[in-house]
Amino acid sequence: MKKKAYISLVIFTLAFTLSMFSCTTTSNISSVKEKTAEPNQESSKNVHAIHNVLPDGDIELLDSFEEGNFWQAEGESYATDADLTEDWTSEGAVSGLWQFMSIPQEENAVFYCEGLIDTNWTGAKYFIFDVNNTLSKSITVQLAIEAGKTKETTYTEKVTLGSGLNTNVMFSLLNQTTDENGLQVPGITEADNIKKAMIVIYGKALSGELNIDNIRLIR
Repeated sequence: MKKKAYISLVIFTLAFTLSMFSCTTTSNISSVKEKTAEPNQESSKNVHAIHNVLPDGDIELLDSFEEGNFWQAEGESYATDADLTEDWTSEGAVSGLWQFMSIPQEENAVFYCEGLIDTNWTGAKYFIFDVNNTLSKSITVQLAIEAGKTKETTYTEKVTLGSGLNTNVMFSLLNQTTDENGLQVPGITEADNIKKAMIVIYGKALSGELNIDNIRLIR
């Protein structure tokens, strides 16, 4: 009788141990599968095109590209050409066509203008333009401004453009602005003496082109 009880106890213990092992193993496999199936956040990132409502203020047209092309591709960057096109516009008959090669991570493509129609941006709150991103992926852009006799550079906050048409893309000229060292500054240094405006496209980005039009200031 004692022998049967002992055997029953052994069988029960063995069955219980196998059951616990089975549960633990199933749980681990499930966890691995979930982790493996989790999509890469960068590749699944879907940034929609920008369609901003214009803020309150007086609108000043800075460049419509109707009078010619005053923008250039910075040769030391990954920008390759700045020209005009009639293939796409947001207003008028022509727009800017900016082309760039594949931009590695931590690099950029710079397009600049030193012949601005208005070099006194005192009181300006926003720099705005329309852009057609012809790439199938989003890209990150930023406005940089050189001003004053010393040509100190002020940078706006970066903006991510979705694929396709982006309207009223806005860069604040008063908030979230930084200097060349990345330190916060209260707006553009010597805003009454703008020397150069630069639109910077950051990597990692494929080679392609942007159509840009209707560049404005909001005061």
